[in-house]
Amino acid sequence: MRRLVAWSTHASTPRVAWFALLFACTIAWAWGRTEAGEAVRAPSADGIYYYAYLPSVVLDGDLDFANQYEVTRNRYHLQPTPTGREGNVFGIGPAVFQSPFFVVGHGLALASGSRRDGFSHVELALVGWASVLASMLAVWFAYRVARRRVAAPGTALAAALLVFAGSPVVYYAVRQPGYAHPFATLFIAWLVDRWDASYDRERTVRTWAGLGALLGLAALARPQLALWGVLLVVAGLQDLVAAWRRGDSRRVGKVVGRLAVALVAAIVCFSPQLVAWRVLYGEYYTVPQGEHFMRWDAPAWSEVLFSSRNGLLPWSPLIALCLVGLAVATARQSRLAVVLMVGVAAQVMANGAVWDWWAGGSFGGRRFDSAYVAFVIGLAVVLQAAWRVAVERRDGARPAVARVAVLACPAFLVSAWLAAANLSLVATTSARSVRAEGGRAAAVDLERRLGAFGLLPALASRLSNLPARVVFALRYETGLDAYDRVVGVHWMGETYPGLNSRPPAQRDERRAGDLAGPFRAGFEVVLVPPDDHRALRTASGRGRLLIGLNRLAPVTVSLELATPAAVEVVWNGEVVSSDDVGATVHAVTVSPRRGTNVLELETAPGTVLLRVTLESTSPL
Repeated sequence: MRRLVAWSTHASTPRVAWFALLFACTIAWAWGRTEAGEAVRAPSADGIYYYAYLPSVVLDGDLDFANQYEVTRNRYHLQPTPTGREGNVFGIGPAVFQSPFFVVGHGLALASGSRRDGFSHVELALVGWASVLASMLAVWFAYRVARRRVAAPGTALAAALLVFAGSPVVYYAVRQPGYAHPFATLFIAWLVDRWDASYDRERTVRTWAGLGALLGLAALARPQLALWGVLLVVAGLQDLVAAWRRGDSRRVGKVVGRLAVALVAAIVCFSPQLVAWRVLYGEYYTVPQGEHFMRWDAPAWSEVLFSSRNGLLPWSPLIALCLVGLAVATARQSRLAVVLMVGVAAQVMANGAVWDWWAGGSFGGRRFDSAYVAFVIGLAVVLQAAWRVAVERRDGARPAVARVAVLACPAFLVSAWLAAANLSLVATTSARSVRAEGGRAAAVDLERRLGAFGLLPALASRLSNLPARVVFALRYETGLDAYDRVVGVHWMGETYPGLNSRPPAQRDERRAGDLAGPFRAGFEVVLVPPDDHRALRTASGRGRLLIGLNRLAPVTVSLELATPAAVEVVWNGEVVSSDDVGATVHAVTVSPRRGTNVLELETAPGTVLLRVTLESTSPL
């Protein structure tokens, strides 16, 4: 036991472990293959749009993607921008960070006589490896913060490695490189490290310039990370209050000047994106997907956390343990833990406000990339507490092995098991097989894909979103399995006009009898002649349907009955139509809410519902 503790606290151990992890991830990245046997080391899917900036800017000296899209085929069919250029809704930031790798790769391509258009194998590969390196650097910075504030070196290192392996961070490092996520993970981890360290000394102009630059680089990676500016706000208020209490107006002026330096540094570092937006879209600031892409008035915050459709916790149940630790840490490390919790909460709201809160074809909750460092702090608190209880003895005696095994090992073993299960998913998942649809529990996938090894992760997955399932069951009078099967399943399609070439659905007609059990209550399935197709019959005179919608514009709901009947229609608890005249079709226009809507029919018992049709004149 003493040898284990001594090894874990040795000064060189973290560095050795970090280089070993870098080597292992590089091997996994270099030799990784899809289910079809294709290499995964080059940018793909979204990554190829980030990559397109490199040959366009570095080789052509412009932001015209016409010749790049001749190679990539513009697979998402992004439409031309208001300035007449080929569209690219993905940011320029990752290309800025990848540019040194691209330049080296292009030189090698020229020297080897390879293609000269910027799409040689060596260029693509080196740019892909940049994701590995960025992710590894994020691990190091997160470890430094955890070691400094909440845990011993060995525990801090274990937390950094386990969260890396047990979250989407590892997937976008080695299985789908070229995305913005590794750089987002890196710069926020780096920012938190420098911000936290600044509390140990006076913040100089250089300190503030560095903090502002790191925030600007993080926003350059992904603009929503500007919300982590809460770190600088807290530090700035502390300096201002301290100067004010001293009654020194000159010192207050110095602090204000230093804050201005931080702001200028942030803007300068973010400026490549401002210029790119100006050239492509004619404005220095824009949401290139469209003005309605962010729905701050209706954020799906609970979905991004709990939904089985790429929700953070069901797919990465280890993060639930991290959040518990982060909450506990507020008692000892209130400044660090509270500010990190505020930062995570801001990311929850931002991710929920995005039109596709499930992040398309995503490996779990990938948009929580920047919260990696916060999760590391949370897990470090849990592991350190378990180790302290097991090892520390008031009499100074050496702890018994049995005591350590009973009190400390479970926390470490469960965390390692969940991380190993996630690695197993990573190894067998690619852009073609990543979860993209809703309608089944994440725990079911874990059990199916991992077999007996997935039983504990599946249980953890079910427990992680149990609060949401209970609340949903009570609210909609359903079973506990309904949440996983209903939330994230939308009528009228999910395409967005600013992002997808396929126009959004304007009409959705469904046979009532085809609606699965969790989507209906108060009905029984019957066969209707002459072709014996399935329909729904009210059992007690009141039936209820759950209809998921990802739009806010008015929708017309049409109900087709087998025989004329009077129907009162209730939408989300409000009577929207009370028709005393018997008819076979009842139509009403309603205002949907984003997410699950409740459609209730008050009618005579035995009324048969054949079809439900939704129509809208608006794509949103």
